[in-house]
Amino acid sequence: MSQTAGLPLPFQLPTGTVRGTSDAPLAADVALRATGSSKVVTAVPALHGAWPVGVIDLLHLLGQVSTPAAPLTSGPHSFQWPMLKYLYFFEDIGGELCAGAEADWYSHHGRTAVSDELGVGFSLLAAQRWLESQYQVNGIRFFDVEGCLSSRYGTRAPQVSQIPGSKKRPDWIVSGAPVGNPLRRNFFLLESKGTKLSSRTKHVEILASAVEQLASVTVNGAILPGLATRTVSGRGHIQVWAVDPPSHQDGLVGAEVDNERARKYHEERLLEKQEPPSATEIVLGQAGPARAGRGREGKEPPPVDLDAEDLVDHEALLDAERLAQWSADPDLVEATQGKEAANKAKIAWRKPKATINTRLGLATGSLMELPGGSATLFTGILQRFQAPVRELDFEAVAWLQSVVGQDEDTWQAPPAGSLDPHQVSITANGLVTAIITRR
Repeated sequence: MSQTAGLPLPFQLPTGTVRGTSDAPLAADVALRATGSSKVVTAVPALHGAWPVGVIDLLHLLGQVSTPAAPLTSGPHSFQWPMLKYLYFFEDIGGELCAGAEADWYSHHGRTAVSDELGVGFSLLAAQRWLESQYQVNGIRFFDVEGCLSSRYGTRAPQVSQIPGSKKRPDWIVSGAPVGNPLRRNFFLLESKGTKLSSRTKHVEILASAVEQLASVTVNGAILPGLATRTVSGRGHIQVWAVDPPSHQDGLVGAEVDNERARKYHEERLLEKQEPPSATEIVLGQAGPARAGRGREGKEPPPVDLDAEDLVDHEALLDAERLAQWSADPDLVEATQGKEAANKAKIAWRKPKATINTRLGLATGSLMELPGGSATLFTGILQRFQAPVRELDFEAVAWLQSVVGQDEDTWQAPPAGSLDPHQVSITANGLVTAIITRR
């Protein structure tokens, strides 16, 4: 459906194909430029050629990775901002997804911010496609590498090792459960780049830098499989350039979800929120006695390898916190983050609450009126996740996530007189975004 000026009725976020480039010539050129990397650079067949993207899925994923560590108390939540910001940004032209006329209004630093943000969004979709096709994993989750380094998640937060001599890190740690083994989490890396418009030569240069970043982080001493992406989102056709999965699946690094261990980690984190470690006890992702070597002065710390079990504990709890944030239920926030966060949530969630019906069951969350007055944004979670999140049953959450599809869902017919749900996106971890129009 083409988008025109003003709010289309009924409101429909467009769906179209992006132009993917990930072939052997690109991989060979990137490998020649990535002189500082030991990674094998190869193409990603699933990302070469045209592949479909729904804008609602794009903005839903952007909201997912924008979810903060604690509730916000004013205005739209951060996970709702992408929908408001890019409501009219895209068009479907002849079946291809394009940045429309609104893209021309962003210039200079504003354009840079948009390119970076959309670069993240399309890279998340590309990573899903890559992991599903090449590694057959589901329940895919994304976590900020810098968040792991900052120690804000507690002393047992994942500790990212930066290989000596490397100056930059990738953007995201990604995990997924192998099909048939939902309690195991395998780990991957993702680097997101964005631009308004550029040449193939520049794409090669930037992707080579991204490949070097992907080689700069280890888990249990191993360099992880990684994906480097570069998205072109200037006015016109959306392009995604990508390289760098390893050539085989041997040696994947991961660990098992374990309730007893993760709950102990949760208790430690709640204590640390009350008595945070002093700045002198923290060295970029490490807590406890300060270690010899370089600290926060901009130079590299001594390498400390990321432990896979710590990473599983960290992401299990952070994922539960995301579900609690999206649910608009302060009780779930209290279960995952404590009473202080729950009190903050009660102030934040003054918007109307709603329960809606999807083919994957009921979803509960909150409503926000979209500009134009003809449509409402629903953000929430599948209701089946409420009980395990409240009980901090991380194993049950993992089992549920293993059966949630990642494709755009369709709606059951609502009862007469109810809200008319028009479009919906459900991510693998149970988060729901929907556009609802009135009858």
